[in-house]
Amino acid sequence: MSEAQLAKVESELEKLRNELEVCKGAANTSASCGDIVKYSEADPEPFTANADANPWHASNGGGGGCVIL
Repeated sequence: MSEAQLAKVESELEKLRNELEVCKGAANTSASCGDIVKYSEADPEPFTANADANPWHASNGGGGGCVIL
C-alpha cells in the first residue's frame, strides 16, 4: 500500500471513529419520545391566551383531544 493510500485510509478511519462517538452519545428513540410525551403533558401550550390549561388535552366536545401514543 502506498503512503497516499495509507493516509487516505487513516483519514477515513478517524472520520468513522468520530462519527461512532457522536452516535454513542445520542439518546435512544424511546428516551427521546418519552421526553416529548412528558413535556407535552406537563407544559401548557404557550401560543394561546389561556396559558393555565394545556389546550392539546382539552376536549372540544366532539370526542376528545389530542392523544399521543
